[in-house]
Amino acid sequence: MKIIEPLRLDGEGVVSSNAPDDVAIPWEPVGVDLYQGRSKIMTTAVGNKVYAIDYTSNAVQDPIKVYNTDTQVTEPLELDGMGGVLSSVLVSPNGNYLALVEASFAGWSTRYSMNIYSLATGLKVYSRSRTANSGRVSDSDVRRGMAWSPDSTKFAFWAFKEDLGNTENGGVRSHVYVVNTSTWTAVESQQTPFNFRSDVSIKPAANDSYRDLCWSADGGFVYVSGTSSQTYLGNEHFMLKIAAGTGAVSAVVSDGNESLLVFNELRSEIIATTGAECRVYSASSMAVQSDRPLFSAISRYATDPIIVLNSGKLYVRARSGVELHTTFDLSDYSNDGPLNPATPIDLGSESADHYVTRTVSNGFGLLSKANFSAVESANPQVYPGSIYTRNQRLYEVLLPNSDRPEDGVVLEPPTWLDLGAINRLRMIDETIGTYTEAPDYLEILVAPSELVDGIGLFNLTAASYQIELLDDAGEPVFSTGEISLIDVSGVHGWYSYFNDEPAWQTDAVQTALPPYRGATIRITVQGLGGTARVGELVAGRVRDLGDLEFGADTGILDFSRKDRDEFGVVRLIEGQYSNRVRYPVSIRSARILGVRQILTRLRGRKFVFIGDESAPETFLYGFYRSFSLVRKGPIYSECSIQAESLAQ
Repeated sequence: MKIIEPLRLDGEGVVSSNAPDDVAIPWEPVGVDLYQGRSKIMTTAVGNKVYAIDYTSNAVQDPIKVYNTDTQVTEPLELDGMGGVLSSVLVSPNGNYLALVEASFAGWSTRYSMNIYSLATGLKVYSRSRTANSGRVSDSDVRRGMAWSPDSTKFAFWAFKEDLGNTENGGVRSHVYVVNTSTWTAVESQQTPFNFRSDVSIKPAANDSYRDLCWSADGGFVYVSGTSSQTYLGNEHFMLKIAAGTGAVSAVVSDGNESLLVFNELRSEIIATTGAECRVYSASSMAVQSDRPLFSAISRYATDPIIVLNSGKLYVRARSGVELHTTFDLSDYSNDGPLNPATPIDLGSESADHYVTRTVSNGFGLLSKANFSAVESANPQVYPGSIYTRNQRLYEVLLPNSDRPEDGVVLEPPTWLDLGAINRLRMIDETIGTYTEAPDYLEILVAPSELVDGIGLFNLTAASYQIELLDDAGEPVFSTGEISLIDVSGVHGWYSYFNDEPAWQTDAVQTALPPYRGATIRITVQGLGGTARVGELVAGRVRDLGDLEFGADTGILDFSRKDRDEFGVVRLIEGQYSNRVRYPVSIRSARILGVRQILTRLRGRKFVFIGDESAPETFLYGFYRSFSLVRKGPIYSECSIQAESLAQ
């Protein structure tokens, strides 16, 4: 008794084949989703992607949405273990990670956590609680207290010490933490603003808070503005230069009461806002520089954003006055005027080709950097009977409409019908009842990112198949040879041999592929009657559970309808069915815990069951309903597994 634990095969470039495209019209994604109708949107952008969160009611209303500025397609972002109320978001410059501040509430207290997720896997790679108000969104929608290094190898934020809670030496103290993405460990700042007060000896208990931080161009230092407050003795403000590798404070500037910080790579300087004006510090010496951008003509709050643009300009948002949303040249701090005189731009972030702008009550906006045109358009009008493709799925028009296909399928009445994945993806859509087909034969190439030693093929229409492993040069290093799928179990004499229609096996498995990492798997399926079909392709790791005993119970669950009227007349409507098998398995008593752990880990997941490789009726792709383990003796024990396939 074996199982195959599947790998995900739906990644870009993992599976390719000679399957032809569907006869369908591409539905052009001209109806863009920019969270229209929502009043409070947080955005962060990198490259061609904009990540947006709706927190209209100070709570996340929908999943994070990812808008692709190239394709104009918006998709939800699924992150494993994301919970609580999101209060800030920041994508890394290389687009690999997303940092989120998540809040949870207990009574009157709020607990913040800094979490970092891998965008490749959706998994959480770093987490730290007790992050105070690091990265919280203020009323002016400014995110402070979290920043990625320019090369995305480090991430900085501030937090309380986890082992001490909120207090340290009698005061509320938080430290700056630098996370290294190669190890996902953090370095803690060795000192806080409290350590540099002029009156520490008088009253050691003081509260520390931070305003903002930024990185040096080489990622070697973090610059932080903070305040140490003492009851009756007043506040003292500092600018700290912290070594990212050790957490040591290498330079301190007193009176640095700045709200926002940005790093000017062209001049190796830090630009810091101080109310309506700004200061400029030397990155090396921390000395205040006389040359600086002049905000005197701009009416603004200290927390209104200043952003270093990819074009080498400094963007400054204003509230009113002659120059709204103006820019400065970072090479000499001269005033370059507004980005676009005809259209004041309330800039939130920027992608490679677009400015992401805030709107008053209608989501977020996108303006082309080339001509400042807004991204906006209408959906096309479609009519019943037409078949369209969108996002690698097929849709049929049911009613005349201008809805997006994914929106129309859930309307009442529906205007679109979801027909499932496109032809080349149906064999990896985790549904046995659909299939990928090609004339004559189907050649499939699988380039897995992990080791594969087992293959399952289900709902086949084929006369034979062959599996090969190819090296980097495309040459076979292993082959199963051509394996016939003819089923002779129904032949019981010469009469049936000559007169009955031949039967063909519809499921096949291979569980002894050599462990060749990096090999490309080529599967060739020879068709029947001029057509080759594969309902589901499963590739993954083989796990040996034990030996199948005699007495395996197989059958089907029929989902057909049987309606009988008042006169006893039966009306049958054929439906789908699923295979079911009860596997009695003999296992070593010493493996009871290991088998239980494997099956427990795979609960609620789809995988391949193989009772006996010589008995195709025991092949099944689906899930188990239950299992039980009975310790029968010191050597051998029994396991019973109730399994059910996906419907077909």
